[in-house]
Amino acid sequence: LFVENISFKSGQFRHAIRVMVALMIGLVVSRLFNLGHHSYWVLMTIIIILKPSYSLGRQKNIDRIGGTIIGGIISFLTIYFISDVDAIFVVICFATLLSCSMLRINYFVYAIGMTMMVILSYDFISSKIMSEVLMQRILNSGIGCAIGYVASLFVLPNWEHVQKNQYAAEVMATNKAYFIPVAGYFIGKPLAIEYFKLCRKNAFIALANLSDNFQRMLSDPKRQQVKLQEYHQFVVTSNMLCSYIASLSYYAQQEDKRFVSEEFTLVYSQIKQNFDTVQHALALTGDEEAGTVLRQLPVNQKLMELLEQRKKELQVSQDGAHNTSIRKFLTDYKTINSLFNLINGVVADQKKTVTELAKR
Repeated sequence: LFVENISFKSGQFRHAIRVMVALMIGLVVSRLFNLGHHSYWVLMTIIIILKPSYSLGRQKNIDRIGGTIIGGIISFLTIYFISDVDAIFVVICFATLLSCSMLRINYFVYAIGMTMMVILSYDFISSKIMSEVLMQRILNSGIGCAIGYVASLFVLPNWEHVQKNQYAAEVMATNKAYFIPVAGYFIGKPLAIEYFKLCRKNAFIALANLSDNFQRMLSDPKRQQVKLQEYHQFVVTSNMLCSYIASLSYYAQQEDKRFVSEEFTLVYSQIKQNFDTVQHALALTGDEEAGTVLRQLPVNQKLMELLEQRKKELQVSQDGAHNTSIRKFLTDYKTINSLFNLINGVVADQKKTVTELAKR
């Protein structure tokens, strides 16, 4: 694993070089301009805010600068309006607890608490030292944030659009794996509950990763938001597809043998083939054709017969005394058939979208 990551194709390797370059620049700047005893704050800020992803680093940068400035203002106001040492000590305890509690939850609040704790602690030593520390804290953090931001932009940056096809392929693969055991029940295959749950979990995880990647792309510079409209359409349709399969699984888990029908055999095969076609289209990088998808599913003759039978029953029986069990089964069976049509329609719509995403 270590050897495989020694490559410019590895995001971790690129991030390591980015951090190294930024720290070297930060060290040179701190020595060249003699930033004082707390010049290490420049390097510490660079390490904290630089992330493998530009969008995550950008958010960390904003939180660091904003938290430092607000924490410094609150500290100054605390010292200006509160002269009692015991009261200031209570504020320090609160700031310490706040920073330690929020480190992994909200970095902006953590930066506020940490800044307050550092500045107010130095105020116990000397108000003059506190003033110097306050200015150095803001100045050094600002320099570190600026260096980190420039490094994330120009030193081997990792843009989210580069990984969009990878996340899209994972979603297609997991949705297909989720669909197969669910739809297989309706053609007579047994539903393995544990395997079904595993496929469902993998599909939800892949969908969450896809959505996160899209959200991070929105934070990238405009010129790096490549094919944003097509990617957004794919995210939306992937959510729809997963929800339709989840709805279909509700009826499969009932294990009602009446839902099993040979009419779904061709439907199952066609949708599975459409999944394969879309996956192939996403893997293409040139102008090759991935094949066509069939948008119309075969007519379900069993459903037509049941509807016709139900229609005759309603015409014969005018008193409202109908078989509730048969009526509910017909409703459920019609819903299952509609879900198959919706799934096939979404997969067919994704063919055009992934073709655009696959183009370089």
